[in-house]
Amino acid sequence: MRTLLTKTALTVGFVLAMAFTFSCSSDDGNDNPPPSAASDGSSSSGGIACATWGDWVVTTPATCEAKGVKTRTCASGTSSPEAGEVAQLAWGDWEITIPATATAGQAKRTCPTTPPTTQIRELRKCGVADYTPDTQFCHTDNTVKNKCGGTLVFDPATEKCCGSSKYAFATQICDTRDRNLYKFVSIGTGATAQKWMAENLNYNADGSKCGDGNSLSNTNTATCDTYGRLYDWATAMEFESGCNTTSCSSQIDAKHKGVCPEGWHIPSGADWNVLMRVANPDCSSDSSVPSNCSDAGTKLKTTSGWNPYDGIPTGTDDFGFSALPSGYGRGSSYIDANNSGRWWSANEDNADYDYAYYLRIYYDYRNVDYYSTDGGSKSDLFSVRCLQDSP
Repeated sequence: MRTLLTKTALTVGFVLAMAFTFSCSSDDGNDNPPPSAASDGSSSSGGIACATWGDWVVTTPATCEAKGVKTRTCASGTSSPEAGEVAQLAWGDWEITIPATATAGQAKRTCPTTPPTTQIRELRKCGVADYTPDTQFCHTDNTVKNKCGGTLVFDPATEKCCGSSKYAFATQICDTRDRNLYKFVSIGTGATAQKWMAENLNYNADGSKCGDGNSLSNTNTATCDTYGRLYDWATAMEFESGCNTTSCSSQIDAKHKGVCPEGWHIPSGADWNVLMRVANPDCSSDSSVPSNCSDAGTKLKTTSGWNPYDGIPTGTDDFGFSALPSGYGRGSSYIDANNSGRWWSANEDNADYDYAYYLRIYYDYRNVDYYSTDGGSKSDLFSVRCLQDSP
């Protein structure tokens, strides 16, 4: 008797379980998603958020420039309306409707909207090639060139595009990372020939800062527009931050790119020494720690922007290096703007790995100094001047 009751109970349990399974099936015959509980675990329909969805309705039609939007509402249940994307349409091929000449021509393409939309562009003939005068131009040698940013004509003999701008490549470079332009200058001849940026680097690397009054800012400020950004040594070298307190000399390349644009590098002590001895041949010839460069500071400073000091001449900028009084950062403070400029070297201080060498020019003396332990903590934030790999 007990065995019969047990078998009967198991049979009834199985039937109920199967009935519950079929009643909760996600297939309602309408390609609807399975019911889900409301976010608060309850709803007026016994915990089922939406039993039946309505059809998708296109509320914003797709075009050839953008995706569209479709929505659907819950026909049975409590869910809020859902939104989905409608795939962007594709333009048809351009078809020439009026053959191009040197002064006229036209092409058309169609987008399969409802009703269809069309675009028309003018065509011109450049030698044997067609071109679009809105975004291209025909150079004097009958070659087609793309305008800078699609709008600006340039002279390929002397100019290149940098995003939507153009620049004279004999005196400027384009940092392709952010489309900033920098002037550069050739200094020295023969064995001493170098090509230096004539501006401080203003690349927004992680960890770099801008002066903002007496403080430092992560975002761009007018100070950065003038003086460029400030970098601790590890950021300037593109090392891990731990290199500010430990030796990373094994990672330093002979021409160490660091945060500089491609083809340029952070100057070494030897690089700085060459510059300083061009400014004053009496400077120390010790390339590892160049020093004793009287009057070199005056020759490298800009002619304006530095605070005056009795008995010290204003900058003469003899070589176009245009050293700026960009100040420096320490902790959260911005210090010494208009009084000093400090530029990182790629060299560590081998006696104390918390320090690295840097070049310093002050408003109140004529010299250029190359320092380490005197205020050269790797965690300080100084300017960066990049030197071209191959002058």
